[in-house]
Order: sequence, then C-alpha cells, then structure tokens
Amino acid sequence: MTTPAVVSAVGYGQAIGLRVRDRSWMGDVDAVGHTGFTGTCFAMSLQSGRVAVLLTNRVHPTRSGTDISGVRRRFLRGLLG
Repeated sequence: MTTPAVVSAVGYGQAIGLRVRDRSWMGDVDAVGHTGFTGTCFAMSLQSGRVAVLLTNRVHPTRSGTDISGVRRRFLRGLLG
C-alpha cells in the first residue's frame, strides 16, 4: 500500500488507496495518506511510522473558499516532518 502503482503527471504516486508523497497537501513530508471530502486527512511517515489524523469540517457553514491544503501541510509538518 505504500508503493506507487502509478505516478501522476504532477508528481505524486498513487498506491492502492493511498497517495504517496502528494506535495499538494503533504508538503515536504515523506508520507502516504488520504484526504476526505470535509477536509479530513490521515498520513503516515514512511521513515518513522508515525501517524497523523486531522479531523475538520471545511464545508460548514459554507462550501465556498474552503481550500485547507495549507492547514494540512502545516499540521503534517508539525507532527511528521
């Protein structure tokens, strides 16, 4: 689940169900993980084995202006970086 089966045109790997080193929301953290519709994410560091889980509700009270990629990157860098 941590070995990319496909590498996207923008550089992240796609394993079975997990993104591998997706810089758009993981930043510079060497990790695998997945995001959810409401802004949630989980990631696991490939080096340390530590896991981080972010629970959010980015669609409340409105769905406009809800890009939280920067929040995810800072969160993961703080816990896994």
